Amino acid sequence: SIVTSHAIGLSNTLGSVSEDYNLFYDNGADSAGTVATGGHSLVGDPQFQDLGADNFHLQTGSPAIDAALDLGLDTDLDGDPRPLLAGVDIGADEANPITGLTFSYAPSPVTIAGLNTYFSATVATGWGVTYEWAFNDGTGSLAGNPLIHVFDDEAVYNVIVTARNSSGLVQFNRPVTVAAALGTTYLHNRPPLLPVQIHFGSSSS
Repeated sequence: SIVTSHAIGLSNTLGSVSEDYNLFYDNGADSAGTVATGGHSLVGDPQFQDLGADNFHLQTGSPAIDAALDLGLDTDLDGDPRPLLAGVDIGADEANPITGLTFSYAPSPVTIAGLNTYFSATVATGWGVTYEWAFNDGTGSLAGNPLIHVFDDEAVYNVIVTARNSSGLVQFNRPVTVAAALGTTYLHNRPPLLPVQIHFGSSSS
């Protein structure tokens, strides 16, 4: 468990009390009385996402991550599977960090105004991820992954994808070069054909 912001974290007034695989932080005293410890508990900031708003999800750097004893619980308070990373996390939340967010698009490296551009985002880790795109071309944001977008004008656009899940959000951006719409091909612009004269003659044997 994560034991934080108490006058006394664990108190023993009668009998025997033992603890292990806990995380203590900002208590007046982590224990009182005789409390046996197994040696795996930690002291440090659990790095909740927003303690003031009762958001007890763990940030990526929390010391609680991968530090619990696996007691066979297969989901956390959000229904996320546990473990998600190398081990089970201390507390009610299994940290579900999004890492390695990137996106690709086609045609690439240059796409064409007025034609479909295909976007696809990927993450290295993260479960239950949703995606939102900002193309910065005067259109509104779009949700989904993968998706298709059409740029109307030639320019270089800073495209931003936002990935969200129970652990928070991360963003990734990259420039996307859009060229002017293709003109007609030479086949349609070839010069007019000149008249051709064909002469038929007779041959003597």
